[in-house]
Amino acid sequence: MAAAVAKAELGQEPGPAPDPDPETGSTRPVLAKLEEFVLEQRADSSTTLRYTILLRSADTRADAARLLAALEAAFKQAGIAVHMDQSWVQLGDAHENRATGSAATDMCLTDMLPGNAGKGAATRWVRERLGFAEKRTVVAGDGANDLPMFFDAGQERGIIVGNAEERLVEAHRERPRPQHYLAEGFAADAIVEGLRHFGLAPAAPAKL
Repeated sequence: MAAAVAKAELGQEPGPAPDPDPETGSTRPVLAKLEEFVLEQRADSSTTLRYTILLRSADTRADAARLLAALEAAFKQAGIAVHMDQSWVQLGDAHENRATGSAATDMCLTDMLPGNAGKGAATRWVRERLGFAEKRTVVAGDGANDLPMFFDAGQERGIIVGNAEERLVEAHRERPRPQHYLAEGFAADAIVEGLRHFGLAPAAPAKL
């Protein structure tokens, strides 16, 4: 169904995602060479629980929003409970210090999972499985698909990296929680910063 919706909205049916680059093991260098694409990615399982549409176009942000709205309407009409998320990936040669999804060259991933799935449910399952209390659990994220970890899982401490997608930062500002921290640093530096903020990592050494 999702492939048919994508074809109707974007004018082409999703094709298979390319093989990873043999040197890096990543598909990013391969996708970066393509100006526009609509591709699909399925979970490696006999029972596919995750289906993803990868999109890059002349106006990726507008096309991604239109695709998401069409998918939500189609699944609702069919009476199918689906959890959907959209996230963004930089495809440049080097990772830029900016918010993901803020450049036209970024790729959008639209993930579709069973209605009771998602990162919020996964966070609860892992925490309960390992026997950790909510306040002794830390999550970190940079995209809108991380929203369930911060707002649907429980009272876990959360670190939002400084280069996070705009939707995640906006949600944090609209619904601030004392156990959430918006870092100034980017990527891994932001996680270390957040752990120090919560007293879970030693302070940075003094500069000489």
